[in-house]
Amino acid sequence: MPWRAAFAFFVAVTALYTLLTAGLAIAADDSDYPQRVSIPKVLQGPFVSEPAVVAQLDKMDARGCAYSGPLVFGCLIQGQALEADREMLGGLRVNPFNLKVAFEIKKTIEGDLKELSAQAARGPKAFPEGEPSLLNATFLTHQDSRVELVGVINRMDRNFIGDPIPGHENHDGCGEISVIYRFSYKRGEEIGSRLPVTMNVVFPAVPTDRPSGAASCKDVAQRWLDYLEMPSRSAEEAVREMMNAETGILSSITGRDIARIEINMQAYRVKVGNDTTNLGSTAKYLIRVFRWDPTAKRFVVSYLSNQIDRARLLGNENGDSNSCGEGIPHELSRKKFVKLITSKAVLADIDRGTLNIPREYLACRAVSVSPGGQYRSGNQPFWNANTAAEQIISDTELEAAMRAYTLNPATQFSFVKSPTDLRVRLNEATCSGCHQARAIAGFHFPGADRDDTPSFNAVYLPGSPQFYGDQPRRLEILKLLASGKSHKRYDLATSYSDRPLNKFKGERWKLNETTELLGGWGSTCIVDSALATTQRQWTCNDGLQCKVLFISPNATSVGTCVPESSLHIGDAMQSGEIKSARFGFDTYVRKEPAPVKIVDAQPYTLIEALGLIPPPGNSYYAAHQEYYEGDADADGGTPEGVIIKRDSQTGGFPAGMLRLSECLDLPPEATCGLVASPGFAKCITDVEAGIGTVQACFVKRTAYAGMRACDAANPCRDDYICLRSIGYNAENGGKKFSARKTGVDGLQLSTEFGQQPPDSAWLSRNSGAGDQRGICIPPYFVFQFRSDGHPKPIKY
Repeated sequence: MPWRAAFAFFVAVTALYTLLTAGLAIAADDSDYPQRVSIPKVLQGPFVSEPAVVAQLDKMDARGCAYSGPLVFGCLIQGQALEADREMLGGLRVNPFNLKVAFEIKKTIEGDLKELSAQAARGPKAFPEGEPSLLNATFLTHQDSRVELVGVINRMDRNFIGDPIPGHENHDGCGEISVIYRFSYKRGEEIGSRLPVTMNVVFPAVPTDRPSGAASCKDVAQRWLDYLEMPSRSAEEAVREMMNAETGILSSITGRDIARIEINMQAYRVKVGNDTTNLGSTAKYLIRVFRWDPTAKRFVVSYLSNQIDRARLLGNENGDSNSCGEGIPHELSRKKFVKLITSKAVLADIDRGTLNIPREYLACRAVSVSPGGQYRSGNQPFWNANTAAEQIISDTELEAAMRAYTLNPATQFSFVKSPTDLRVRLNEATCSGCHQARAIAGFHFPGADRDDTPSFNAVYLPGSPQFYGDQPRRLEILKLLASGKSHKRYDLATSYSDRPLNKFKGERWKLNETTELLGGWGSTCIVDSALATTQRQWTCNDGLQCKVLFISPNATSVGTCVPESSLHIGDAMQSGEIKSARFGFDTYVRKEPAPVKIVDAQPYTLIEALGLIPPPGNSYYAAHQEYYEGDADADGGTPEGVIIKRDSQTGGFPAGMLRLSECLDLPPEATCGLVASPGFAKCITDVEAGIGTVQACFVKRTAYAGMRACDAANPCRDDYICLRSIGYNAENGGKKFSARKTGVDGLQLSTEFGQQPPDSAWLSRNSGAGDQRGICIPPYFVFQFRSDGHPKPIKY
């Protein structure tokens, strides 16, 4: 999209928000604590995510770091710099990537993006999945860009990690504390968004100087447990408690202790209309790690834990773009690596999920791809390849190793039963595999948006389904550490990324009864016919069945829990097969329902909601995954014309999705949202060319719809995000609807679907407060999760 069109698009977005909320905004008290998102007690854990609290911790003062919040990114990363190299955060350096200490970080990321840009310049066939839209590298250094704190996460459950801290190699950090940031930009008061770039600044849980009250695992773990038991308070009070030198969970965080900086960025996205894979778009993510170099006094490129160097292990001694020291000959022996992986000590760690692959075998960059998660070959460094040339370790080798391991009664597996289980454990230990398992568009903690973020671009939940489902395990380990009792590596065993351990069905937690995370709607499951061959005993709760939505040799017998006998709002509406021609390139072919061809031989992806009787005055609509061009201006006077018009320029809903056309008589699992209608993108392009108006686009090309509701206990399906609600309730709903309609008086209002006012039954939910649950929608419909569409940074 040309920059003028992109700028017009964002102006249009802002106009929509103004249109929807003009004169009707409900004041939000930014000091409220905890945040208004209700997290069930069973899913609460050792993390800080409340937007008002986070904003206080990240508050920048023009007088400098000494007066600013304790977790301002630009201040923390200068903690180990020489006094002469420390810089004030002003002018260009308000963007911390322009600081001296970040020079190598900036240079490396810019190099990654330039490499992709050069590849794109070779022509439309340079990327097999379709023409990409790259993240604009200028955002990284532009003075309108910021690095914004979104949360803090206790990862003392990871105290099996053997990564040394530069300069403190012998220090036992007892796990980690992750301070998470997002890249963002803001131009004036109207244009701005977060970007699909996260930074995880990792600290040892026990500080290197071992201050009083935080000198041991027990001390630090107890501080976090005490914090979790504290009553609600204002954001200011909460921050004071966190920074209390004697008891605060963050009081010992210092830039001098940074172990590493992890960056995960969506480098490019292939729009659904350009995508050749039929997976409904493609997004590629690059993951980098930087560690402090005590000699150079800079953060430098470093290895990624458990992310193997596939290129060198498969015989290319010079490596590739993901290798450490690309182009420098360094031979790695696959045979020697397989011997290591299949040794008894390492097999035990793979089983428990506590693996630490030696540094010599590791890469310095990881690539992951979305959507499709575990079904995609590119997310599996230990992919079970089609040819020996791409195979790191075969099933035959894994099976032989497992047989030898279990000959001794004293060495038995706890979490794996088959070579497939073992391979899943290996892949989930890598960066590529972890970031795409039950995640949100490649991220596990995007953070909750602040109150002033427009709802169409605001995340409702700060964490992914995997994040919330793992809290009980993390909390159990935290309590064990706080007790001071000795523990074994088995006590630190991790869940599979796709689903919490079955032990959390027990009397104490009852995750299967209180949430949908363990066998509920949308959960990952194993089909009944395969349960005998795997340790992953992932069944569905009563009333649900395990259905394979993506048939793939990359994740055999893995399905999704769906209703047994009827369709519900949010249900998948199609299934198909994913084929992997080679590592990193996957394509999709729909199997059910079979696609048909109509109108100029266009492949049409219509899915009919057959056998469903809609509520009075309403109708069902089945969104689809593959793209359909159609005709947004087709004659709507005929049944075929209505179909062509409504489905034109649509796609991108993984496995399809059932919704209702109006917010009338919605069932309990549904809520009301505003979604883009067919022809929206073309309408905005026309405005840039001087045809029509922005307001007309948002009336003619947006519609109300009954969508799947979501919250922490009831997450969306894989490859969907929980977006903030539109905020209608019994008091303001009628006014908001009227404002939307009145604001475009004189324009032709489409009345075919999605233009009726939400009914009083929905507005009156929760005793008139309205249904404030989130809305399930594909993440790339949300601006902050797409690398394209953002206005080009301007020169000052």
